Amino acid sequence: MSLISVAEGVVLNYTDPLFAVIVMHVLGEKASIFKLGLAGIAFVGAAVVIKPPDLGGGPGALATLASGFFYGLLIAAYKLSIRSVKPARLVLYQSAIASTALMTPSGG
Repeated sequence: MSLISVAEGVVLNYTDPLFAVIVMHVLGEKASIFKLGLAGIAFVGAAVVIKPPDLGGGPGALATLASGFFYGLLIAAYKLSIRSVKPARLVLYQSAIASTALMTPSGG
C-alpha cells in the first residue's frame, strides 16, 4: 500500500460529514441546496487530494477515504438512532462495544 502525507490523510479522513449528508439524503432526509452544494465542494476537494491512482493517490488515499466513509455512516446511524434511543444510552452502548472490541492482547 502506498503511503500518503499526513495532510492528505487528515483531509480525506474529514470527509465524514460529506458522506453523512449523502447517506441521509439517500435515506430520504431532505437536504437543503446549501448543504448539497457544500457536499459537492467537499467532494471536489477530496477528488483533488486523491488524484487518479496512476498519478499518485493510490491505495493509501482510498483506504483513508474509506475511513471517512465509514465514519459518515456512523454519524448517519447516530442521527437515526437518536429518534428511538436516549443519547446517554447510545453513548453507553458505543463505549461498551468499542471497549470490548479494542480489548485485544497487545503482544508485548
